[in-house]
Amino acid sequence: MKTELKLGTFRFPGQAGPRAGSVVGENQVVDLNLAYAAYLSSKELATQPYQLADAVVPTEMVAFLKGGSQAIEAARKAVDYVKS
Repeated sequence: MKTELKLGTFRFPGQAGPRAGSVVGENQVVDLNLAYAAYLSSKELATQPYQLADAVVPTEMVAFLKGGSQAIEAARKAVDYVKS
């Protein structure tokens, strides 16, 4: 079964713009971009995980949605990684 994504945007205190995230559990939000970078670094042993995450799972929601199925699948991997 595929991981359900409850998409939303959030903002870190003092940060300029909103970021794409997914609600996990009752009140936790996963930063999809940072979680995917962590996944890439740990599971895929990527040498430039942040740059790759920026390309595949952008921080801005509209850009993320424009990424289509590739971005959604990467976001699922990121959320599964964080939950594990």
